[in-house]
Amino acid sequence: RARIRDIHENLAETNGFTFPENLANFENCDLNAVMCCFVQDRQAGDQNGDCAKPYDVNCLDANPADNTDICYVDMSRAPTSSRTADGVALFEGQDEDASHCHGFAWAEDSTDPSARFKGNNLFYVSLFDHFTQRGYVRNVPGAPMCGCVEQMPVVTRADCTQIDIVSEDVKFTYTSVGGPLLVAELTNLDIDFNECQGANNNKNDLGAYYEQMVDDGKIPEEKKDEFDAIVVGKTYCREAIDEFLDEQGFMAKPECKYGYPSECGCKEVLQADYRGDVAVTKSGLECQRWDSQSPHSHAITRNKHPDSGINENYCRNPDGEPDGAWCYTVDSNVRWEYCNVETCGVVPTPACSKATVCSSEDNQADYRGSINVTSQGLFECQRWDAQSPHQHTRTDTNYPDSDLTDNYCRNPDGEPQAWCYTTDPTKRFAYCDVPKCDDLLPTTRKRQLLRGQE
Repeated sequence: RARIRDIHENLAETNGFTFPENLANFENCDLNAVMCCFVQDRQAGDQNGDCAKPYDVNCLDANPADNTDICYVDMSRAPTSSRTADGVALFEGQDEDASHCHGFAWAEDSTDPSARFKGNNLFYVSLFDHFTQRGYVRNVPGAPMCGCVEQMPVVTRADCTQIDIVSEDVKFTYTSVGGPLLVAELTNLDIDFNECQGANNNKNDLGAYYEQMVDDGKIPEEKKDEFDAIVVGKTYCREAIDEFLDEQGFMAKPECKYGYPSECGCKEVLQADYRGDVAVTKSGLECQRWDSQSPHSHAITRNKHPDSGINENYCRNPDGEPDGAWCYTVDSNVRWEYCNVETCGVVPTPACSKATVCSSEDNQADYRGSINVTSQGLFECQRWDAQSPHQHTRTDTNYPDSDLTDNYCRNPDGEPQAWCYTTDPTKRFAYCDVPKCDDLLPTTRKRQLLRGQE
């Protein structure tokens, strides 16, 4: 650490450092930003983190100052650090311990001071400010300790340091030795490392600083969406995790059978799981944006309900209203109303004399309809309580949960599909044509069954 302090005092503020783009962690930083994330404090007495003396008692697994939430780590982004080609670690809710992230960004123009001295900034942020001054160590498992933001964990925020040039002179020398040559030499260089000045007067915030760089035309605007998918904002971890799982072909366990949050809400959780885009109430009123306080002021904000998906003006149920998803309205005379959001698992069926006319199970053991002829209508079914023309043991007494009533097609014994004994003495039994419920449903409900069925 003495060596690092010496470099900081005598070199880092007066000489340009080369950015180590030959190292795997810093190759191809296409988003013009680096971030470091630490999960342990090893230095007492510096007012940073909770390491304290005696070290063997109070500093074995001490935490750094907690300034962020880790959403997830995609290990395929940094296989050298994770030592695996693939894998993911999700940190939902408060699953992760205290973590501290700090970064910096630089302009696209290589002559801008932020770009020319990004090597100095890397030294300051990683080795001097955090390792030496604060005693922060250890990486988030599966990710580098420091690297291009593209290789780092997805987080809610990070602190930020910017380069400011106090003084800088350039001395030009012309020589004809070895051929005409113009040499430029930096002299009188004085660098300051300061907290970032970001957009909307936000200081010490990497996301705000990146936004300011974009606003100033120093970073191309098209890069911001990619950056925002990594440093997602204080209340967007839930959405970041869900989007990642969806991209990977995974789906969170639904709150109920047939749960499909993008199209319906489960009654078991009062539709609190609904994440669709219905934005009008049952009476047809347009919903007010959740981040707006007009025409109705309210306390239902993302900060208070970070896992409730209250974005845009979509119907949600963040506070457990008994009748499901709702929203504030844009009508100043109507504060809020419920929305017409579908309830998951309510399967529409055609009107008929029986409540169930189709089967949702592969072997149709759930069928309780009134079909009483075999496939193509070839044979009429024999009553289950009859022993003629065919004797059998498939009786209501032996199979009390199979609804062996009248002569309706059923599957009490695990056959491939619903069946019955026939009234033809020459044909003991035959299968029935029982429709599948998803064949009777609209396209959106079919997707619900495919993706949400337990």
